[in-house]
Amino acid sequence: MSLVSLEAMAAVLPAGVERWRASDRAAWKRMRQRDITASIVGALVDVHDFASPFSVWAEKSGKVKPDAEETAAMERGTLLEPVAVELIRRRHPDWTILYPVDWYYREAANRVGCTPDVFVLIPGRPGFFIIQIKSAEPMVFRQKWQQDGTITPPLWISMQAVTEATLTGASGAMVGVLRVGHGLDFDLIEVPLHMGLMNRLRRESLAMWSRIERDDPPPVTAYGDDRDGRTIRALYPNADEGLMKDLTGNNRVRELLARRLELQARESDGAAATKERRAIDAEFIHLLQDAAYGSVGDGRVVAAKVRRTAHGKTSRTITIQGDRNERRRQASADRGQLPAPDLRSPF
Repeated sequence: MSLVSLEAMAAVLPAGVERWRASDRAAWKRMRQRDITASIVGALVDVHDFASPFSVWAEKSGKVKPDAEETAAMERGTLLEPVAVELIRRRHPDWTILYPVDWYYREAANRVGCTPDVFVLIPGRPGFFIIQIKSAEPMVFRQKWQQDGTITPPLWISMQAVTEATLTGASGAMVGVLRVGHGLDFDLIEVPLHMGLMNRLRRESLAMWSRIERDDPPPVTAYGDDRDGRTIRALYPNADEGLMKDLTGNNRVRELLARRLELQARESDGAAATKERRAIDAEFIHLLQDAAYGSVGDGRVVAAKVRRTAHGKTSRTITIQGDRNERRRQASADRGQLPAPDLRSPF
């Protein structure tokens, strides 16, 4: 079948779906802002690796701006996407491929949208398929994609592919995953289309937009999970040094302080402890909001003051004032050494 036939199929939209061609990247971003897009629908049910219900709420409500700069992973994905498409062409010369797909699809009633990567016609298969392209660092691929010798996309990526297939009217969906090592490893995995899952995502999208209208944020992710750390720091970049919050009686604060003490004792063991401690610090900032200090009620004060980094940027740094371990850690840090922790109870 010809490319013309594929384009004609893709132009037949499911009921309730609109299709818009973005004139430039800025216009495309504006279109996406009004919807929950396929790339983050998994966050609505809290299965996304990089986003959460809270981060989606903060971004879509306009309280924080999407990152203007590409991360290293995003840059890798952008640059390698054409490479993956070329591999599809070489391995499946009988397929008809439409790439790039310069359309934004949206289901206005449920405020869900998507921009598919690739459309393909496959001989012997009805209709057309969408292919969602991903690139993965080889170690991450082994940890998150391989299960008992089979390749299974992470759930949030499968949800992205299902959403794209549903909104475009495709009869099937695939995920293509590219790894770059000594050579190029590339696999295509077909993803089943579960309409029950899609209906759940539609309901969750409407529930999220209802939260946004009510200014009702979802809970932040639990400590140990830093998906909300960047969002929290963007929400509360400043600290009023004349403002102290009363955290007395907040049992969550005591849990965080105890866990933070444990993590500081083993941060020299590796990055995992540091990452979890940063997630706890982000939760402290969320509790304090614009206040620079919070009184715990047992002689300790949580301080979240603004400091300027060596690169000229500002960030809020957590210290625990009145904590003997914190004082020893700060003094040792100034000397360039890690102290042996005092593990006696701070309470």
